[in-house]
Amino acid sequence: MHTIYPIKFIQKDSCRDNTDHLYSIIYTFFSNETKLKYVLRAEYFTTDTFAIKFYAKRHKRLSDRYRRLVNLGDVRNILLTAGQLVPLLLKENPTASFAIAATSSFDPVVYALEPRSENQRYRVYSTLIERFFGTETFKHFTYKEISCYLLINKGNEDLFIKLNEIEDSFKNTYNDLLNIED
Repeated sequence: MHTIYPIKFIQKDSCRDNTDHLYSIIYTFFSNETKLKYVLRAEYFTTDTFAIKFYAKRHKRLSDRYRRLVNLGDVRNILLTAGQLVPLLLKENPTASFAIAATSSFDPVVYALEPRSENQRYRVYSTLIERFFGTETFKHFTYKEISCYLLINKGNEDLFIKLNEIEDSFKNTYNDLLNIED
């Protein structure tokens, strides 16, 4: 059995960095199992695409906050809670697409960074995404070499034109996106 935690809207934050990233919608939620608060970010791009990111709030001041492991369990419930942003955001943006990058984990206990290609987070994320989002609304694209997953909304006229637009936008925004050396 799984639990989807209630999310709380915090703010909409404009982005002024001259990239295709226009704004972020920020939410929080609390995991009953880990006893931690998490921050969920839905970063909106000019391509009508949201990149969904999350981290434990206790890591918010760390530059590698998305890499940090909590190691307290509840992974499935946390991911399902983050996934509830998709139908919520689709209500306001019915043709939106979604991207999830599975950042390589950094384990401070052993001071090790996981390889970028098909990392552990990617394997977990992709399994849940395939199971819970299906193919009715989205065409699924995987980028195993950089551990990214893209859901292209089938409401777009030409899915492959949209795919190229999103890829170009992300390459322009995330300079090291295709730099697969860690």
